[in-house]
Amino acid sequence: MLLAAETLLTRHGPDKVTVTDIAAQCGMSQSNAYRYFPSKDSLMAALAVRWFAETENKLNRIAVSGGPADARLAAFLETQFAIKLAAHDQDPDLFQSYLLLAQRNPDAVARHSAKLSDMITSLAVEMLSEKCVTSQEAAELTRVFLDMTILIRDPWMIARFREELDIDRARKIIEVAISCLNS
Repeated sequence: MLLAAETLLTRHGPDKVTVTDIAAQCGMSQSNAYRYFPSKDSLMAALAVRWFAETENKLNRIAVSGGPADARLAAFLETQFAIKLAAHDQDPDLFQSYLLLAQRNPDAVARHSAKLSDMITSLAVEMLSEKCVTSQEAAELTRVFLDMTILIRDPWMIARFREELDIDRARKIIEVAISCLNS
């Protein structure tokens, strides 16, 4: 059902998609569709959570892989940006639909953002553990780091500034932000 919902979102946007349409796309009755999802909102929320989970899994593999924390942090941010940029460029209409779904599902977005921020924070703290900084200083530096990289992490920003953003600019932002953490 989620794949059918995604297909219909691409064609019609979230406002025009109905559970009846999704059920028909799956070859099932509307009442059968409601067995899985009690409302269109719950189905759309599940679609957003699925999309978030795919991203979280890819990024978590980078975060826990071996190697220096700064290299993993750079790879994490570059991959996060590349995933969102590719989603935007491959299907801008679907990307806009996901932005609308995110706006309508703030709890799912907050959980997703917190998971990603926690992964970034863990990597930054690991980098900073080698330096003589207090935990309070590490927390402050990490918040600044998150602020410095928002342009390449936030899908709204990526959509708004798409013409100005590419992987080279993202790499420069990452390089500067990590060098600030290292100094």
